[in-house]
Amino acid sequence: MTQCIISRDCVVQGADLENIKAHVLRQYDFFGGFEFSFFLQFVKPKFLSLRISSDYLTLKFLSISSKKKGFHKIIFKMIIAFVIDVCDDETQDGLSLLDVVKNGIRNFLEYMNGRRDQYRTKYLLVSSDKKGYCIKWEYKKDENKLYKLFEQLELLQPDPSFYGSGLDSVFEYLNFRRICRWHDFFCRGNYIEHNETSCIFWFTDGNNLDWLNNGLMYPDSEKSSNIYREKYRWEQRLYTFYLSKSNSFDFPRQLEWINMKMLGQLYKVQTLEQIAHAFNNIIGGIKNDPYPLSKLNHMRPLKKTCGVHLNLVEQVDGSPERINHFVHIYVDPYKINGTYPIPEEYWIEPDAMKGFSQTVVYEHKRPSIPTIIFWKTDQLSADTFDLPPHFSRDIYTLSDCDLSREILKQKIGIKWPVYVEHSGRQNQSVLGQPFGYLTAVKKDEYTTEACLVLLPYNYIELASLLRSRNFFFERIYFHTIVT
Repeated sequence: MTQCIISRDCVVQGADLENIKAHVLRQYDFFGGFEFSFFLQFVKPKFLSLRISSDYLTLKFLSISSKKKGFHKIIFKMIIAFVIDVCDDETQDGLSLLDVVKNGIRNFLEYMNGRRDQYRTKYLLVSSDKKGYCIKWEYKKDENKLYKLFEQLELLQPDPSFYGSGLDSVFEYLNFRRICRWHDFFCRGNYIEHNETSCIFWFTDGNNLDWLNNGLMYPDSEKSSNIYREKYRWEQRLYTFYLSKSNSFDFPRQLEWINMKMLGQLYKVQTLEQIAHAFNNIIGGIKNDPYPLSKLNHMRPLKKTCGVHLNLVEQVDGSPERINHFVHIYVDPYKINGTYPIPEEYWIEPDAMKGFSQTVVYEHKRPSIPTIIFWKTDQLSADTFDLPPHFSRDIYTLSDCDLSREILKQKIGIKWPVYVEHSGRQNQSVLGQPFGYLTAVKKDEYTTEACLVLLPYNYIELASLLRSRNFFFERIYFHTIVT
């Protein structure tokens, strides 16, 4: 939702009502009409949040119609990129480290190709090389013919003098794809659901890692540095395989750093058995058969990595100290959700909503992982400052961590409001206004989950407005219809 305070006279700043109405009518004509209840519960919140993308709306309509016909509700696609920075050094068992990598990738692909949903996964084969030559094979050429990838894999001979260029190429490729597919809504907030999960499997022998000493920040010479601070994104998953003939368990500090920064998984492997064991952990066998030579920042199996990373920061009263909690937010790809965004780190003026404002975007570069502030002492009770039960909410499950376990210990109904710094007007609080809260939600009779609940920006003011006008009915829809 646009970062605006809903005033008492119910005027939403920045909304161009005529354009919204015209767009609704065009979609209505195109689809030959649709159910009024569906319009109330789904379409209207989208337009109120000014998230007006005809392609995205069309995708959602097609998803609903396909459900009625018995097809998959949403065709979820994942991109997996294999980045190989390993020389052809021979190991004690006669195989080279590069052979170990190739066998591991081949076995993993054969497993993935045998799954019922294999057609939803797209692959990239990448190796460090001269600029423009790093991507050796991409899914656009033969989406379902993996033998092409196997052929390129056998011919692969990485050049150590170019180490680092392969990973950089993947970041740029995926980020360019995000922009082309309208996954970045600048001046409109960060939408958790409107992302395409991508997994990066990086195989490195640990040589020539000096390029990581400067971190993953964009150099000023790259165009992407105008809009983002770092090269990676919050929906990207990093799985690092460190291949070394050394018997030491220690990892190079650069690998530990990037693994921590991207909340990834780090494995040390030397043999075919070890790389198979590591892949089994990634696919889903961590709890049953954990791989010992690893450092894991999340424990979710590959098929449940859909979602984003967030930095939830606890603000302590009367103290400058802040406690960071890097968490994974799980998104169910088969559910329609994602009505409200995480606010931008600046106040959005109405003029910025008319198009891509270079001045606004360039002055406020986005971080790769948004930071959300929460307070434990400013708790909201179950009955105060809340919206009607059937008001649209976005509810996301937090990964298992110290913070989520602490939330689960709280009494049901306790809410810790969340903020984004500098999201309000300049003359208002530095924290801006709340746009949701952290709470424990009962999934069923036996299960309770720690969740992040997103609502309209400054929803407390909206709740007060609804209460003052007696809008609480036994069953209420959010029905501010554009007429």
